[in-house]
Amino acid sequence: VTFVFYREFFLSRLDAITGDPGDARLYIAVLEHWRAVLSGHASLASPNFFAPQTGVLGYSDCLFLYVPEFLTLRALGCDRYLAFQLTLIALRLIGFFALYFLLRRKLALAWFPALTGASLFSISHLYFYSAGHPQLAAIAFVPLLALLLFHYFESPARRAFSLWSASALLAFLFLTGYYIAFFF
Repeated sequence: VTFVFYREFFLSRLDAITGDPGDARLYIAVLEHWRAVLSGHASLASPNFFAPQTGVLGYSDCLFLYVPEFLTLRALGCDRYLAFQLTLIALRLIGFFALYFLLRRKLALAWFPALTGASLFSISHLYFYSAGHPQLAAIAFVPLLALLLFHYFESPARRAFSLWSASALLAFLFLTGYYIAFFF
């Protein structure tokens, strides 16, 4: 499924990136801003691409949950474009496996319906739409959030941890892509 969805990227010998050039470049700049912030070279709220305005990071989606994947790939030597594309692929895989475990373990579906559901989620209309708008790939975190909420209601001994984790993930989802978190 991933190869089919990202076939242009793979067939371009890893040279193309998903999405329209404007959004993709903006979000690569946002992720590079996070890289500069975490290395101490930039102020968190003031990305240089909104200069001379300061304190305006919130004018755009912040992609907070994309940062660990992106920075890991950059640290491994990927350029910013390849790291961005591989981050989008990693997000799709996170969403696939989170929904598979949600369907399999929490909703007690057999492996084939769970696999089918996770596959359909991975090739859904929103994912195709998110190809042009990479901030919408944050939908991958919704099944993970649902898993944490199910865990909260099922495990009284770990309620505090589950609630804290779900709350933190929801807050991070708002920092990543506002619309996905709001509609969740």
